[in-house]
Amino acid sequence: MNTITETIVDKTLSDLGVVELPKQTPVPTYNPVQTSRKTKVLDARDKSWTPKTSRAVSPEDWKKDTVLELLDTIRKDAFESSKGEADAVISQKHMAQIVHLVATDVANGLEHAGLVYMDGEAPAMLRKLLTTFITSQTKHYNGSMYRFVKVVDNG
Repeated sequence: MNTITETIVDKTLSDLGVVELPKQTPVPTYNPVQTSRKTKVLDARDKSWTPKTSRAVSPEDWKKDTVLELLDTIRKDAFESSKGEADAVISQKHMAQIVHLVATDVANGLEHAGLVYMDGEAPAMLRKLLTTFITSQTKHYNGSMYRFVKVVDNG
């Protein structure tokens, strides 16, 4: 671990051109895409479908998993799908709720492992990373088909 002295010396040597500091990887950003598509006929299959966890139980059998219960509640209200459309639409408000719950749960898990945030900006960075990951690397499953996640403006 670098001390403040080592950090200052490394920065000074880098400014003088003696050494080259490693470049930091930029954090991916989340930019919602606005389209003119309109929802047509609502597909309600996702309202009645119940996910199974790795514990092979449904939400009705969850005892201590309040985070999963909350996510299940949000899931039932958050996504709207139209028959024949490739996207599952979710509002920024619902996406923020999901991201907040997941980020809080990740932080709690890290804390139980003895790991804590380095500074006050870390929670916002985690939420940004999770939002980018969810929108670019996951699909919404409604019990019978997968759809791309499309975040739309609340208003």
